[in-house]
Amino acid sequence: MNKEIQRRINEAMQEVRINNKTANIFTSFRCNVHDSDKHIKKMFEIWLENRRLRIPVLTEVTFNNGSKCDILLPSQFEIIEILVTETQERLERKKYPFKIREVRV
Repeated sequence: MNKEIQRRINEAMQEVRINNKTANIFTSFRCNVHDSDKHIKKMFEIWLENRRLRIPVLTEVTFNNGSKCDILLPSQFEIIEILVTETQERLERKKYPFKIREVRV
């Protein structure tokens, strides 16, 4: 991994709550058992694709401000939200530190 990518990851991880910073955060898939199967399946597909491309990817991330996201690509400062039944209004109320890409299922 080049130094610029690592710098971006380090910078993005400053926004992540300490309880998410475990040794295996970049190698494990985390999901919420209360999410629908469709939601979890789409999250896993996106997680797996990014892993194949060797893009660092985290799931079920809690940020310092208390907001939570489905997927974080820290080297790209990007959040991916999987939307199954979630309304646009609910998504807009979330206070994310990075840009959001919406994926509707």
